[in-house]
Amino acid sequence: MQAWPMRVLGALNISFVALGAFYSASIMHMRWNKWPVSPAYQDWMIFAALSAMSIFLITYLGYLGIRLIRRDSRALWPLCTFFLGEIAYFVAVFYITSFALPESMTTVAAGFWGLGLNPLIPQIVTGYPLVGLVIALVILLIRRSPPDTYSR
Repeated sequence: MQAWPMRVLGALNISFVALGAFYSASIMHMRWNKWPVSPAYQDWMIFAALSAMSIFLITYLGYLGIRLIRRDSRALWPLCTFFLGEIAYFVAVFYITSFALPESMTTVAAGFWGLGLNPLIPQIVTGYPLVGLVIALVILLIRRSPPDTYSR
């Protein structure tokens, strides 16, 4: 199998890490201390948990990207699992902040807690976890297909 599809996917992973870090830093710089409401202690804890999870996710995405660039095909299954987990994380956070909270908390959830998701916003906007999952599965299928022994 040629290595270029894995390297392209790895480069995409690295580029989304860089884009997420840049976007997060720029938004935090613009919005720091300009919260829509005064956050309570619990709001800070939720913000910190969402931020930590988002930083972990983009860091792990970068790690898998480096493994793919190095042509480590064993990184494809963890990447597929990662993308599925990231999609589930997006859906859960969106559901909780949009539907499960009382209306009095939605301003805090969208305005303040949402800043904890900033490193992942470029992926959410572009749908990269779904696209990346499809690409990784296609690469896995290509790797598993038997070689064409009847070609002339």
